[in-house]
Amino acid sequence: MMKEGFDIDWLVDRGFAADIVKMLIGENEFADLDAFESLDRHSRRLRGMALQHLQFFIEYGDRKDPVDVDGKILSPYPEYFYAWKLAGCPGISLHQLDRLISVRRSSSS
Repeated sequence: MMKEGFDIDWLVDRGFAADIVKMLIGENEFADLDAFESLDRHSRRLRGMALQHLQFFIEYGDRKDPVDVDGKILSPYPEYFYAWKLAGCPGISLHQLDRLISVRRSSSS
């Protein structure tokens, strides 16, 4: 896995998965809307599945099994999340990811 994949894991393991979600949907100062626009359809799909996985993770924890919520089955997508990281985290600016890591490391020290 590439460095950014390990950076993503570092953030998730320390409780900052919501920061990654906000980057992926363009709702924090680390989001890079230009990174969204340059995505091909496969990268968009990976980004979307990584987003769904992170949202599931935030809501239900590190579960491997689906959950039933009001008759709707919600599932984690760890294989897509891994593929997204392996592909270099499409949809996230690596420069902005480095900035976020720097900010979170200094705030957790």
